[in-house]
Amino acid sequence: MSDENVDVVRRGLFAWQSGAIREMDRLVAPDAEWRPSALSGSNREVYVGPEGFREWASEMISRHGELRNEIDEIRDLDDRVLVLGRVVERVEGKTRVDAQLAWLFELRDGRV
Repeated sequence: MSDENVDVVRRGLFAWQSGAIREMDRLVAPDAEWRPSALSGSNREVYVGPEGFREWASEMISRHGELRNEIDEIRDLDDRVLVLGRVVERVEGKTRVDAQLAWLFELRDGRV
């Protein structure tokens, strides 16, 4: 099952990077909690389900900047998937964030 979990996370990362935000509806469970890092500048501590993820993504996109994740490594941890990489955000040509981050995804029944 863990190979399938890694595939779900990869598809989610690709959907995010390519702007296919609606793809996340199939990958994110209704009760999933997304806790953005303090670097995101979000006013909320947690977003719930696909709707919450779309809301967070909309906030990030509304900055009219460049936001990208650079993935260095994906580790299979059975029912969890650890992603190591970097987030880079540029707004109005200036770097707002450039930091190494880790994302931990817990999966059940093929969904985050």
